Amino acid sequence: MVARVAQNRVYVRGTGVTAETAQMTTDQTDRELRVPVAEERLTVGKRAVELGEVDIRKTVVEEEQTVPVTLRREQLHIEEVDIEDRPLRADDDAFNEGVITVDLRGEEAVVAKEAVITGEVVIEKDAVSEERQITDTVRKQRVDVDRSTITETTTTRGQQPKTRKD
Repeated sequence: MVARVAQNRVYVRGTGVTAETAQMTTDQTDRELRVPVAEERLTVGKRAVELGEVDIRKTVVEEEQTVPVTLRREQLHIEEVDIEDRPLRADDDAFNEGVITVDLRGEEAVVAKEAVITGEVVIEKDAVSEERQITDTVRKQRVDVDRSTITETTTTRGQQPKTRKD
């Protein structure tokens, strides 16, 4: 029988309640039986985890560039000029055939490529904090007293003694 309820404890008198029916009995004497009332408390911890990754990709693109350059070259000018007649000398090759070669010189463009660093990408990671609300379900035991079976005077916390009349 329930003798009283105080500070989340139910005090029972008599032999009608056993350890099996009370389920979590920790202390029992001839005069009282204590039934603990338990509840879960939510605590939130933290651990370091991999959240993802970011790929930073470099690609090569090609483009045509046009660069102006001034090139020099020799140019041949041929002009036939009439002169006054003069007699032929002995060392003149007047009637021999042949080819006269005249070399022409000039400049041509030479392309060279040089790789240079023109900039850089700086990648930094910063740690930021954010507040989150973590919600989960916790269990809690409640103690209900079946007052219909009380046959003698009992008191519960904060109430006057009651007597049940049959």
